[in-house]
This record gives sequence, structure tokens and C-alpha cells, in this order.
Amino acid sequence: MPSGKLWLETNFTVTRMGFNRYPAIIDPNARVNLGVTLMCAINDQPLNLTGQNLWLAAYFAGYSLNENSIWSIQKERSYANQTGDIHAGYFVGEVPPQDLGKWVSMRVDLGHYLNITLQLIERIDIQTIRVYGLILFVECLGAYAEVEYDYVKTTGA
Repeated sequence: MPSGKLWLETNFTVTRMGFNRYPAIIDPNARVNLGVTLMCAINDQPLNLTGQNLWLAAYFAGYSLNENSIWSIQKERSYANQTGDIHAGYFVGEVPPQDLGKWVSMRVDLGHYLNITLQLIERIDIQTIRVYGLILFVECLGAYAEVEYDYVKTTGA
């Protein structure tokens, strides 16, 4: 898919975020991420538990926090893992802590991130990708976050 052909648009606000400490957490820093994951099947296979799927996450914002401060995970950080299902994630936005409570509009070129992911995958011959759905998420580890979404939509060129 060429860049500029599939876009995701959203408007959201992070209204509150806080730190929780659980004895099971070894790392003193907690994490909060929010974004969307595309659920994709590859090479005309169905999206299921037995086949190999592609899970592409676009993080609108990410935070590390501790009892004293909150700091943003920088835009353009990413990861890719090809063990079992293919997992790739990209921090496509960055909302500084001082902007918590403000509304943020974001437009993400999903075609661009699909292309980057395909260039990273070397062990699998991928001919086709079918997006079956998306998961809008707020994930927290040792923290809590309250996020309000006004809308999330995909558009073509």
C-alpha cells in the first residue's frame, strides 16, 4: 500500500493519569500508552488463532511515570517482532504532560507505517495484507489513565 492511501484521524484528550504501585512491579516506572492496533491477516489467510497475523499498533501518545514526574515517550520510537504473529508498533504522536486535559487532533498515514513494517519483515514472503478490524486502546502498567475519544475514523486518499 503506498503512503498517503490509508489515513486514521482521531481527536482525544487525556483527562487524568496517575501512578499505582503494585508489589509485583519490579520497574519503579509505570507506563501508559494510547492508540490503535490494526488486526491484519497476511497472504489471503483468515484472521484466526492458528494462522500468522500482523498486529500493527500506532501509538498516539506514550508516557512513563513515577511518583514524582510524568514524561512522554518520544515520537518515532518503534518496535517489530517476527516471532509467531508479527507485532509492530510506532509512536506516531507525542503529547507532552503539560498538554494533559487539552484536546489533540491527529492524522496518521497508516500506509506509511504498513510499508515500514513490510520492509522490516525479512523471514516471511508477504504478498497481501487484509485489515479485518482495529482495536482502540488505553493500556496501563502500574498506572491508570482516563482518556476521552471524540472520534476515530479511517479515510482513503
